[in-house]
Amino acid sequence: MDFSYKEVMSKVILTTNNAISYEVSEGESNKIIIELSSVRLPIKLSRPMDTSEFQSNITYIKPKRSGNNVILDISLKEEVPFNVVQDDNKLIIEVENPYDVVEKIREKVITKEVQAPDSELDEEVVQEESERAGFTVIEPSQLVARSINTENMTDDQALLLKEIEDAYKAMEEVAKPKVEKKVFVGAKMSLDFKDADIHNVLRLISEVSGLNVVTSDEVSGRVSVHLTEVPWDQALDVILNIKDLGMLKKDNIILVLPKAKIEAEEERRRANLKQVKQEKLEEIKAKRQELKDMEPLVLRLVPINYGDVADLQEQIKPFLSERGSVSVDERTNVLIIKDIQENVDEAANLLDRLDGVTQQVLIEARIV
Repeated sequence: MDFSYKEVMSKVILTTNNAISYEVSEGESNKIIIELSSVRLPIKLSRPMDTSEFQSNITYIKPKRSGNNVILDISLKEEVPFNVVQDDNKLIIEVENPYDVVEKIREKVITKEVQAPDSELDEEVVQEESERAGFTVIEPSQLVARSINTENMTDDQALLLKEIEDAYKAMEEVAKPKVEKKVFVGAKMSLDFKDADIHNVLRLISEVSGLNVVTSDEVSGRVSVHLTEVPWDQALDVILNIKDLGMLKKDNIILVLPKAKIEAEEERRRANLKQVKQEKLEEIKAKRQELKDMEPLVLRLVPINYGDVADLQEQIKPFLSERGSVSVDERTNVLIIKDIQENVDEAANLLDRLDGVTQQVLIEARIV
């Protein structure tokens, strides 16, 4: 199990002996639950992974056994779009990072030029592949990184970026918790009743407050109160709490009803907000994919010095988009990667880590 992150995406990569079946479900708020069927979890991998210190939306990864299955519990800082992709024996969970996402897209470095040939590479191969892809080979000193901003974006890209901004703002507005801080500012009044009908007490509070009080059929009973010089809204709050009642205020009307009914209504409201938020997340996901599809493709030639070029080709395929491709030039032992800049950089970094010298042991014998 590996974890990695970059500006706009965090990844959890699970490697198994064979391809497995899995089921994805969203648990409680800000959680992703993935159940892996018929999988054995080694003891050394059963420890949770705390990733909260990284600049990632993933804060905690907890694998646990469940019969013959393994459940992967991924905790998020914020609910965002995610993808689960299976490639042979690898299961890749991609989670978007929501922080300053639009600004980071704008700052992302993209260049349409191809990387200049390495002195050890065959320049004819470089030229041939570049011309086939429609790119021009230039020297490294000529490479000029350009930031994507509203000046050099196409109109379609700028419009999509604005739509993503608006979608994020709308989602944040929906996700804001409804917090009510009790501040009592009503006119002061005194109450002294023993075993009084609650409707009569509420009627008196209505007269003092100048508001209309409406009660549901479930509101009944008697109360005994002795309050001196307290705001009428505080007196109302105390009486409602005693009888396990609540209130909803709209304009100049106060509706009094049991707390259970208010909680049920609040639960319906939260469910509606969650649905709206999920729709916004799907909208953002679709628009970001559309924006990514507009990015130009770049070509990079990566020489392989130590590893098996065919094996490394398979290793980086999961990191490329549907528009991307990777091919092998066996004559020069070079991988030819074509994709958007972000994916090409990630694949090149991975190859740089994988293409290392295999450690060897020198055994000497001396005959005396």
